Amino acid sequence: MVKENHRDSTSARYTSPHEADVKTLCKQECVRIVHSKRCRYALIPLVLFLTILVIYVIFDYPPEPPPFCATAACIRTGWNLKQSMNLQVKPCDDFYSYVCGGNWTKLSDKRKPGNEWQNLLAENVSQSDPKPVRQAKQIFNVCTNRGNRIVEGYGKLEGYYKKFGLPMIPTVLKRSEGWAVEEDLPFDWVDSVAQIRRSLGLNVLIGIDAADTNRFVLGYPDLPKGWDYPTSYRPKIEHVSQLLETVQIVATNMIQVAVAINPSWNITDRENKFENLGYQIQDLHRLLPNKSTTVSDEDQPIISVQDLDPMLQRYLNLLFTNLPDAKPAPTDQLQISSSNHQYLKDLIKTLTNQDPEQIELYIWGVVSTFLLQHRFSHVGLESDCADQVRQLMGPAISYMAIEANNPDNASVEVMLQRVRPELKQTILAIDWMDEPSRNGSLTMINAKIEVLERVLNASKLELYYRELDVGGNNLENWINGLGFVSKNKLKSWRSTSGSQWDPAATILQKPFRDLGLDSLNLGSLGVTLISELLSGLANSTSWSNRTNQAYAHLTTCFEDSRFDLDAVGLILALQVFKRTEETEQPLPGEYFTAQQAFFIAYGWQTCNGDRSERSKSRVNNVVRNFEPFSEAFECSAGSPMNPEEKCGVWN
Repeated sequence: MVKENHRDSTSARYTSPHEADVKTLCKQECVRIVHSKRCRYALIPLVLFLTILVIYVIFDYPPEPPPFCATAACIRTGWNLKQSMNLQVKPCDDFYSYVCGGNWTKLSDKRKPGNEWQNLLAENVSQSDPKPVRQAKQIFNVCTNRGNRIVEGYGKLEGYYKKFGLPMIPTVLKRSEGWAVEEDLPFDWVDSVAQIRRSLGLNVLIGIDAADTNRFVLGYPDLPKGWDYPTSYRPKIEHVSQLLETVQIVATNMIQVAVAINPSWNITDRENKFENLGYQIQDLHRLLPNKSTTVSDEDQPIISVQDLDPMLQRYLNLLFTNLPDAKPAPTDQLQISSSNHQYLKDLIKTLTNQDPEQIELYIWGVVSTFLLQHRFSHVGLESDCADQVRQLMGPAISYMAIEANNPDNASVEVMLQRVRPELKQTILAIDWMDEPSRNGSLTMINAKIEVLERVLNASKLELYYRELDVGGNNLENWINGLGFVSKNKLKSWRSTSGSQWDPAATILQKPFRDLGLDSLNLGSLGVTLISELLSGLANSTSWSNRTNQAYAHLTTCFEDSRFDLDAVGLILALQVFKRTEETEQPLPGEYFTAQQAFFIAYGWQTCNGDRSERSKSRVNNVVRNFEPFSEAFECSAGSPMNPEEKCGVWN
């Protein structure tokens, strides 16, 4: 019998006090957990809202920019300027020393152009390069292959001598050796010098400059290095010594060619013969007319082609063979200086009375000396080969330099588009220039721009060099290149002189990089570009005599007329900058204003290691005559860089 007060622990209705406490706690915990989850869910929208708010604030209110231009170009330029400038000098006292008076030797960006070209040419040839670039690198690589130069070079001479109408051994020497001599036709010196000019660009007996429309200079010839024959012989020690030295140089060159043709020759037995040939060349050289000192070059008579001596007419016909579009017509009017004209008349008279074999010997000696001066017979430096390529393929070198530097907004192409309208407006607004001179100026500038665009466009570059052949022989490459350059000069005779402009030798002589700020780019590349496009206008056929006289009067204030071109470039580049001027952050370091930076860039591009007086004079004489410079640096009136009287520029 179970007691009444006994509670069955297994009964569902029974709950011990301890179990009741546990249940209560569980209920409370469950309620707390539920409430906690609800709170979390309630916080999600709040968190999302705050996140969006933070993002909005970040993008709508960006952090304060640095107080200076922090691009890589700006940092590089700022560091280089800090090295080159001397801030102890006051810009209003000596601007050049202010810009260029620092430690120039440490600058990395101011490399010598020759080294720049050499580095570019030494790079591996890539099939992605335009063909002219590959050809330029090939010429350089073949040139620097010193082991094969001499062997390959001499083996090609015979073909060129035949092309020039010259024997491999002068007829005079053949007779002295008792060799058979062809007596059929006398030596045709006119045909020979025309072929030499076409193939080598070398003026022998007759000089020609076909680089300017209707200023076709027929006159003084070129002489190879070492041909320092005295103009007149007198029995003085210095003349005898000079003559002997030159004779020995000419004789040595002739011996080298003769030995290459006849390796079995015993030259020791023939040294006296070659020395005698050197004296015979001197005898004819002394008979040739010299530049007249009694006739002024300022006199430029107009002479038609048909009024020239028949020999000169024949020379022109041979020179322009297969160039019908450029060949001078009989009625073409040529400008030949009086001294040139007198030289030509005296030359024809002299050669008419000379033995053709002596004329042949003279030309043979000139050509032999010229060819043997080439690097195929001399172990030169890589820099010599780089100079050779630049001489033959300047536009291709320019293309490589621009591509390598990739100067972004400082690029020549972009800058060209910016300054071109300013140039045109300026030319059209000049009151001292007559209408024909304005048209001639614009034509010449457009011709230069066309040349410049050629080095900015791979397709145009390839079209220009389509007729150039390049191979594995250094001498052939050199002569093919000389012939290509000479032919293009002849083809452009009826074009404006600007078509012969070489940007590699002027505007692209040093690499222009992005300096980081528009003011700096316009002050350096912009000024240089404008000045070079304007150079060559004065005293060219693009201007009339009246315009040239007016210009000469304007530039008398400057001690050097080239300063005037710099000044014009500075004015026009500043006008371009003012039209597009935006607020610029300063370079890191010194806080120059935008216009101060513009002038500093102009001065900086002329800095060089030796701090020459010419560079100093060039910079200071330009800026001291420019009022905006004085305003930019707050130069007091009468200070060295702000004189009270200033030279006028193109106005």
